Amino acid sequence: MKKQILGLIAAAASAVGIASAAVEVFVWEDGSDLRVQAEGTIDLTGMTPMGDGAFADGIISIASAGVIGAVDGNLVDRYDIEGSQLPVFGPGNSLFDGVFSGTNSILIDRTTTAGVLWVSQGFQSGGSIFAAATSMNQSLASIGANIGVYVWTLPNDVITVRIGEAPGSAPVPVPPAMALFGIGVLALYRKAKRA
Repeated sequence: MKKQILGLIAAAASAVGIASAAVEVFVWEDGSDLRVQAEGTIDLTGMTPMGDGAFADGIISIASAGVIGAVDGNLVDRYDIEGSQLPVFGPGNSLFDGVFSGTNSILIDRTTTAGVLWVSQGFQSGGSIFAAATSMNQSLASIGANIGVYVWTLPNDVITVRIGEAPGSAPVPVPPAMALFGIGVLALYRKAKRA
């Protein structure tokens, strides 16, 4: 019985690990500057490669078009997700400037027919993302971005955009089903211990 309970706990832990394999994009004000940071891993399975492109170095945002990201000024690969639209982050102005400081690029974008993901050229599915950029003397208001949490579901992954949050400023919530599962496992463990 003890081994079965330990197996359930291990399965739950691995399920939580799988659920956390996604990208979080943080957009926040840091003094008089605006910062973007994207981190996590991303699974490109189910996305259609559509060639490459190039963007200016730094922060890119058009809130009304659901565009946000940090790019290093080098070529990026484009992946389209048909029938999947990004959320709109606000009424939005354009901002194409800043200083990139990450290790690879990520930009999320929407078109009339598809959601578009841009990643550093040669990025491998399942690889780690860390993109960061700072734009001097800008704010959420200046790019027309509304504070909130916006989720974009990909074929095999999720990108969460947290506008108004810095990395590490909010605890990662435990899914309610996992919390209930944990309580049930503890109850079984106590019952088995008494027996």
